[in-house]
Amino acid sequence: MSISHKKHTRQMLAGKSINFDDEDENGMTISHYSTLLITFQIFGTDIRRVLIDPSSSANKVQLRAIEEMELMGQAISKLHLLYRFNSSSEMTRCEVTLTTNVEEVVNGTHFHVVAGDMTYNSIQGRPWIHKMDAVPSTLHQVFKFPSK
Repeated sequence: MSISHKKHTRQMLAGKSINFDDEDENGMTISHYSTLLITFQIFGTDIRRVLIDPSSSANKVQLRAIEEMELMGQAISKLHLLYRFNSSSEMTRCEVTLTTNVEEVVNGTHFHVVAGDMTYNSIQGRPWIHKMDAVPSTLHQVFKFPSK
C-alpha cells in the first residue's frame, strides 16, 4: 500500500492502513473541538500537556520544563524568531535535541526553547509528527502510526 501526494509517494508496510473509527473514541465524552494533548517522556520524565499541532512548523518546549529536568547543559545558545499564525512573533532562547518516547517510539527530537508563558509544556509540530510517521486525529483525540 502507498499514500500518494502531489509531491511524493510514501510506501507503507504491506497490508497496513490507517483508519480512525468509533472504536478509537473509546467512550470519550469530551468535546470533539478539543486540542489533541498527550503525555510523553523525555529522558524518562513524563511531560504532560503536550500539544500536537500540525499547523506548527517548529517543536517548542518551555524553558521552565528544561530547567526543572536539569537539561540546560545540553542546550545550544541560538536565537530564532518564530512567527505565529496572527503575524506576531516570539524569540527563542536556545535549541536542544532530546530523546522523546511516545508509544515505544523513541526519537531524538529537536526543540526550540521558549521562555515566555505557553499554555502547554511543549508544542509538537509538523517536524515531530513527520519524524514519528504519525497521523493525528483531533476528532478521535488520538494519533496512529502506520507501523503499528
